[in-house]
Amino acid sequence: MNRVIIGIHGLKNKPPAQLLRDWWLLSIYDGLTSIGLPFIPFRFELLYWADLLYPAPLDVSIENEKDPRFLRHPYKKASPSQYLRINLRKHWSRERLERFEDYILKSDPL
Repeated sequence: MNRVIIGIHGLKNKPPAQLLRDWWLLSIYDGLTSIGLPFIPFRFELLYWADLLYPAPLDVSIENEKDPRFLRHPYKKASPSQYLRINLRKHWSRERLERFEDYILKSDPL
């Protein structure tokens, strides 16, 4: 298998590595499904270092928002309206990229 996706999380505390890894995979699968692509086999590697920066990971079972381990944004599958916005943005970005490429090609002295 020659496809590898590497997930790199941000600086703030995170849930445990295995849970975060599962959420990344769900997000990737949901994203592929939302744009009508079939499952594409790949290897996934998560670079996880929250355990080096924080004494304990975020915890989905904690309900007290003042607890430093409260998980404010657990993974949720995107709604159809969110997918629509994502697809519109993707289309808009593609148009901007094409205009930019046209500009570069026209102004390229070579």
